[in-house]
Amino acid sequence: MKQPAVFLFFISLFFCEHTKAQDATNDYVEQTPNSLLLGPQFKQKHNGYILLQSSFNLMSGPEYPQGSSFSINQLRIQFNGEIIPGLEYDVRQRLNEPSPTENLDNSSLATDWAYLTYTFQNNLFITVGKQWAAYGGFEFDATPTDIYKYSQMVWWKEAFLTGINLGYRYKEQEINFQVTNGHTATIESFYGNLPEGFTPAAHPLHYAVNWNGGLFNHLIDTRWSYAVTQEGEEEFTQYLVLGTKLNQPFWQLSVDYHLSAEDLDRTWFASALMPEDHAVLRDTRYQSTLARLDVQPAERWNLFYQMAYTDTYSYDASLGENKGWMYTSQVQQMGVEFQPIKEQPLKLFATYIHEKDLKSEFLNSPTAINKNLMIGFLYKWNIY
Repeated sequence: MKQPAVFLFFISLFFCEHTKAQDATNDYVEQTPNSLLLGPQFKQKHNGYILLQSSFNLMSGPEYPQGSSFSINQLRIQFNGEIIPGLEYDVRQRLNEPSPTENLDNSSLATDWAYLTYTFQNNLFITVGKQWAAYGGFEFDATPTDIYKYSQMVWWKEAFLTGINLGYRYKEQEINFQVTNGHTATIESFYGNLPEGFTPAAHPLHYAVNWNGGLFNHLIDTRWSYAVTQEGEEEFTQYLVLGTKLNQPFWQLSVDYHLSAEDLDRTWFASALMPEDHAVLRDTRYQSTLARLDVQPAERWNLFYQMAYTDTYSYDASLGENKGWMYTSQVQQMGVEFQPIKEQPLKLFATYIHEKDLKSEFLNSPTAINKNLMIGFLYKWNIY
């Protein structure tokens, strides 16, 4: 029940600051005979949203416990706005996931972000608090309610970290330089069974540079990034993402390329394939390509097709002759979206997802195929 408390905090904060006397005009709060309502200036400067995606699912494959279900796939609440000119806040919380507090940044795993941003007059801005990692890619950049199934690469990445970001905007371009904690938890807590000879870094920080660009009047958009994380005294993760999008009046094509070279398995998926008592793998590599085509055949209609390939490798010495390729994920998605009310961010959708998982022979796991037909809706409800 933390969200209502946050909501009431902001209302009371602005109410107290702007109330002069009983007979004075209050632009933020107005009295009616029956209730206390938010005034027009408050609504203009502050926003509250509920982000919802729900569906009926017809499923088959080992990933799913039963053949059909109704589900709430995304449910988040978000508050953002301007405190004073130039100073903004943004808080987003997941409501349908567990919320244990991490032992490093003392934030809940269900808290996507909670930060303040100050923008200077020269378009330089600084963000402090828990925030999105400055990764590239259009899949990562999308609102979660617009995603029906994340690619394996993005799903396994730590997306929200606590730290500081320095950015600059000029016309169609935005550059970010970010320094955050390497993880939300300590190295020992995050990895568990560490390999022999590993010494955690004294300052396990995450450094990222990110370019969100628009070229030729947004004919081409970019979401590019390069990040380095220090895990141990001699262990680093290097993560490159190149997201490029071509925009046409009635269709758009985007391609995200990911390459992650990890001295210690930060993504952790390769290690998850091993027996539970096996130490975290060293020297892992992940490579992923995602391509998506969107077509608008008529007003308020969108058709899309998406293909994502992710390959997992490990060259850990403990694997012996099994070093190298471990796993490939192939995920295809196709669907149709319709906006029934032009003025409302409500979409009805039908999406088919086909996922094929291929594993190395030494893992003794057969090829798995999972299928899911989703029929539902998504809505970004502006509650004030």
